[in-house]
Amino acid sequence: MSDALEDRQHAFEDRSTSEEERYELQDGILVPVKDVSYEHSRIHFTLVRMLDTFLMGKTCRLLGTTFPVYLFYGREDVPAEYKRPVCPDIMVVCDRDKLDSKSCKGAPDLVIEILSSSNRENDEDRKFDLYEKAGVREYWMVYPAPKRVHVCVRDENGFTVIRVYREKDKVPVSVLSGCVIDLEQVFGNL
Repeated sequence: MSDALEDRQHAFEDRSTSEEERYELQDGILVPVKDVSYEHSRIHFTLVRMLDTFLMGKTCRLLGTTFPVYLFYGREDVPAEYKRPVCPDIMVVCDRDKLDSKSCKGAPDLVIEILSSSNRENDEDRKFDLYEKAGVREYWMVYPAPKRVHVCVRDENGFTVIRVYREKDKVPVSVLSGCVIDLEQVFGNL
């Protein structure tokens, strides 16, 4: 094996066995997220499973953390930093024209972020503002502890916090008629 190839292999092995395996794209830069927890992973998996099951045979598409979103695609009226991609934990896009094989070009209909201590302020403030300005129709902030979900729905003035849901509540997804997420299932498997 060549020295260069061996060095790359060691670098990959070192990175893949470190505690900093998860990265988030923030303003076009990969930033390590250090405290991915069991709870975060379980919540993510359960929400994806529930939404994917509901969306079977429907036109909306479920996408996630590895699929970049250009929230302000095609808009010239925004600063350059808004033109960089974000990668939400979970998103649903109902306008198939926004999707190509590499990215989403425009605001998703639903965005879900699962908060942790390392990203809480970013998701509550910066991403909230970005998603609101971009025209995301519904934004969920999921808190593993204490087990709750803040649901924000867009009206003519921007986001309105519709309700804070607790761990035994059932949450209707306003942008997906008929879809209800049972938080007892989401938080109960922790």
